[in-house]
Amino acid sequence: GEISETTAYNNNSLTPLSEVSITPISATSYFYITLSGRFGITNSARSQMLLSKNWNRSTHAYGASEFIWYNHYGLFRDSGGSHDHTPGQFQYMDKHQDQTVGTSRTYSWFGGSISSGTQTYQNLVSTVWEIMQ
Repeated sequence: GEISETTAYNNNSLTPLSEVSITPISATSYFYITLSGRFGITNSARSQMLLSKNWNRSTHAYGASEFIWYNHYGLFRDSGGSHDHTPGQFQYMDKHQDQTVGTSRTYSWFGGSISSGTQTYQNLVSTVWEIMQ
């Protein structure tokens, strides 16, 4: 199904577009996280994408250790009309090495719109790879 967002990425009512979890097997690993799918934007707008780590579901807050990547040009439409579900991917390499072996961590992808546009998503797939050092 399609997911639509019309509010900013940091709105407290947002829920993750997609999440992926991993349980590290090494304390010195890096993690490569991707979000693939089809993305759309309407009404001369731009979109925001954010990746958080261990997002707090109860408070919907982004703490310093949870907000690890942000882009305010996730998708851009400079004039009227819309981009209709363009295939794409966002990726991030988490090199913080702040994990505990055997303790699960979850990466959450958020999206939102800047100005009056609507950001849409289809067929989202999240992946995470542990890269041992």
